[in-house]
Amino acid sequence: MTLLNNSIWTSWPCIFNYSIEKDVGEFDSLIHPKLYGAGQNRYYFNMKKLWTWIIFAFIHGNLLFFFSSYGYTASLNEQGLYQDHWFKTTLSFSCVISVVTLRIFVDTFYLNVFNM
Repeated sequence: MTLLNNSIWTSWPCIFNYSIEKDVGEFDSLIHPKLYGAGQNRYYFNMKKLWTWIIFAFIHGNLLFFFSSYGYTASLNEQGLYQDHWFKTTLSFSCVISVVTLRIFVDTFYLNVFNM
């Protein structure tokens, strides 16, 4: 069940985002060849972009780790018991999923059915 749960939570933003993406038609691509200029000039896939993503991942990962590890310490639940390691890891996982989903939606600027 855990594998299915992780798969659903990590894949639904991608599935939703890519299912609304709209491809440029053959006629429009011949009329507007500038649409492919960014790929030919290596604007989206280059070493600078790669290292920018790696640095952002390192910063986000460390912030979320320290937030969940040290920002939430020893609280009591309804039964009077202390929250355990499972609760902190669930909090950390939820924060990671939220940050990744936000990054996907912020960085998506492709043509889709909502902005055409």
